[in-house]
Amino acid sequence: MLLFFLAIGALGLFLYPREFFVAFMEEGSQSLATSEANYRAYLRLHPGDTYAVFRLADVYNRMGKPSQATQILKELLDKRPKDWKIAERYLAQLEEIGDL
Repeated sequence: MLLFFLAIGALGLFLYPREFFVAFMEEGSQSLATSEANYRAYLRLHPGDTYAVFRLADVYNRMGKPSQATQILKELLDKRPKDWKIAERYLAQLEEIGDL
């Protein structure tokens, strides 16, 4: 069983950039500050990665920083205003914080 998890971890390292993989793993282990730093590092290299922005927004919400989550979602929507998936996520964020 341990071999299975090691294989999955190794596969993840090869499929995803290091920062994204570490951020995702740290998010699951409740190291949210480390996860935030790694998502931000990843997004500096891949600024248009919608999934990474969504994950970072989730991390901010879990850290009690909903205004930062809202801000990064707004920035992404400003860059891609016709992307309905992003618009939906941004509106859901506004509704969650009671700003809609």
